[in-house]
Amino acid sequence: MAGFQDEYHLYFRGDSSEPMAFIEVRLYGGGNKAAFEKMTAELTKIYGEVLGIAPDHMYIKYAPSMDWGWNGGNF
Repeated sequence: MAGFQDEYHLYFRGDSSEPMAFIEVRLYGGGNKAAFEKMTAELTKIYGEVLGIAPDHMYIKYAPSMDWGWNGGNF
């Protein structure tokens, strides 16, 4: 799932004139550092190519979660 909000200005170092991103990735169960490294590289590449956001203007937060609901039940 992905959500985007157009014309939403984030401030980075007190400046909102350049595009930037805060990306949150929730993982069912967890992950490992090597997988996070690969995902960070891919997300940085995609956000740079598609949205024009420089790598030093984005933060990516990873959070494991054991509690997910879907289709009327929980995993």
